[in-house]
Amino acid sequence: MRGIVFLGEQEVELRDFPDPQPAPREVVVAIKASGMCGSDLPPYRAPRDAFRNIIRGHEPCGDIASHGTAVSDEEAPIGRRVMVHHYSGCGECKYCRVGYSQLCLRGHLVYGANAHGGHADYILVRPHMLVPLPDAISHEEGAAISCGTGTAYDALRRLSVSGRDTLAIFGQGPVGLSATMLARAMGARVIAFDPSPDRLALATSFGADFAFDPRE
Repeated sequence: MRGIVFLGEQEVELRDFPDPQPAPREVVVAIKASGMCGSDLPPYRAPRDAFRNIIRGHEPCGDIASHGTAVSDEEAPIGRRVMVHHYSGCGECKYCRVGYSQLCLRGHLVYGANAHGGHADYILVRPHMLVPLPDAISHEEGAAISCGTGTAYDALRRLSVSGRDTLAIFGQGPVGLSATMLARAMGARVIAFDPSPDRLALATSFGADFAFDPRE
């Protein structure tokens, strides 16, 4: 298969890698869309001596292609459209048990950072990382939801946002716009801030009650 590697100094390379073969508790997903995140910029711009032979991309979305012998068809039906949560931990420590595998006490994998990610034809993951993608949502939308929109949703959920709240959301990039849209859907009044007129227009179209340039 092909995969994209960041060389550093704003250069990338398309390389050949072996097609992934699933272990008993692994799943192969055929990638249909893979997003670029703001957190991809530091390794993209890093010096060349920071280079690692890792396929990048932590916003993968695709269809299940195969799975290992210890994965049931109910867990991972072949052909199911899925988003991929890009962290995986031990599954047993206190953080993994409450859904924060990125804080795993025994070490964790970050797909696209210390494990092969989604900028490839396939990605090899674990069953608990799969999130079913409804037919009404495109693979491209699913890739955006996998990281940026999910980040915004978790923050709003932890705030228990409702119609009693007024939120100021600073920055109307992919995560900020997702927060604006979701907060409005939860009933809150939203004040959006961004120096870009285009992003402020998007924020308004996504439901912001007010949109301001913070420099003013």
